[in-house]
Amino acid sequence: MIDSRFYFSSPAQEMTDDFVKYMIEIATSVDCAAFLVGNRTVEMNDPDVLKRLVMAFQQANIAVLIADDVATMNILLADGVQIGSQVKHFDTCRKALGDRFIIGAYVGTSRHDAMSFGEVNADYVAFGTPRDGSIEQPSNQEIINLSNWWQELFKPPAIAYLNASENIDEFKFIGEYPDFVALLPNFWDIKDHKTWLKQLCNKPLEN
Repeated sequence: MIDSRFYFSSPAQEMTDDFVKYMIEIATSVDCAAFLVGNRTVEMNDPDVLKRLVMAFQQANIAVLIADDVATMNILLADGVQIGSQVKHFDTCRKALGDRFIIGAYVGTSRHDAMSFGEVNADYVAFGTPRDGSIEQPSNQEIINLSNWWQELFKPPAIAYLNASENIDEFKFIGEYPDFVALLPNFWDIKDHKTWLKQLCNKPLEN
């Protein structure tokens, strides 16, 4: 049984109170640590709607992070930001936020960027699909392998962003589970969220 904690991402759509309740129901069906509100979600929803979303997840004891934007994080009273740019941006965020808030780094498949953010003590390093789309999209196995590499060498937690459109049987957890399993926004596009999560959680750890 998987011992990773989970990290969900918001889909790029308008948020209704019913859909927020449904997302929380799904998130709390596993050991969920955090929820990321993405840029497109912020663009597509009024601040009052987003504030209700943030508060609802926080009341479920799930930390809420905002993608890239410290100002929006402050407006929505969220718990931190996930950035995916240069280390210089991390330094700016840390100076603005201090140590009370979470600042995680999304590095795609770049080991160099991961190590750079590790050196400045990012709260976590997240591996996943490169944001610029300039190279062939990595498989879930490649992302899991990167998180394993990180966990063998470095202290900040590793997050493996998995693509829910990929068949669960096509990848393995080898040696150890990621510290956190995160799900790309396309998780919300699949038909049966609970069954998919159950299948993922039941994947054995292989040698």
